[in-house]
Amino acid sequence: MSHLYGGVLFSVIDLKDAYLQMNVEKSSRDYLTISTHKGFYRYKRLPFGITTAPAVFQRYMDHVLVGIPGVACYLDDIIITGRTNDEHIKNLEEVLNRLESCGITTQINKCKFLQKEIQYLGHNIDKNGIHPSSNKISPIKNCQSPTNRKELKVILGAIGYYSRFLPMLHAECSELYRLTKKNAKFEWTEYHEQIFNDIKKSSPTKVH
Repeated sequence: MSHLYGGVLFSVIDLKDAYLQMNVEKSSRDYLTISTHKGFYRYKRLPFGITTAPAVFQRYMDHVLVGIPGVACYLDDIIITGRTNDEHIKNLEEVLNRLESCGITTQINKCKFLQKEIQYLGHNIDKNGIHPSSNKISPIKNCQSPTNRKELKVILGAIGYYSRFLPMLHAECSELYRLTKKNAKFEWTEYHEQIFNDIKKSSPTKVH
C-alpha cells in the first residue's frame, strides 16, 4: 500500500464478478472441463474455485493498471488516490479508461468516490497515513492467552499482519515464536504471559 502514502482523497472501485470477466485462452479450456448430467462443458471465463485463479487474476489486473500513480489493487478492489484533488481525478479517470478499454465492468453500488477516509484490507487510510481498523485490533487486544501451539500460531499471525504498527514487535515476539516450533514443548509460563500482555497493550501507530 505504499502507493497510497500522501493521498488527500480516496476512491474505491469494486469489480463485478471479478474472475468471470477474464477470458480463458482456448488452449487452457480443456483443463477446466466439468461433467454434468447433460454432458461435458468447458469454461470460457475464469471460474471461482480454481486454486490458481487469484494469482492469475491479480497478475492480469496488475498488467491493466501498470504505470498509474497512486493506485493499489487487490483482486477485485481498486483504490485510487492523489497528492492533490486534481491529481486524484486524473488518476481516477485513467483507471476508468483502462477498465473500459479492457471491457471490465464495475459494481457501482459498492464503489466509493472522493472519500476523505476509507477502509481497505483491514486498514483505515486518510491523508494522515495508514492505520489498523479498530474493529480488527480489538479482538487482538482482548484475546485470551493461548492454551496450545495452534492457538498461539493463530494469534501471532493476526499480530504479524499489523507488525508495522506495533513498536518492537519482533523483539517481543521472539520468545513466543519459539513455542511454535515443531519440536518445542508448549509450556506457557508467567514470562510468556507478561510478553503477551505487553504486546496486547502496545498502541498501534500510524504509518505516514
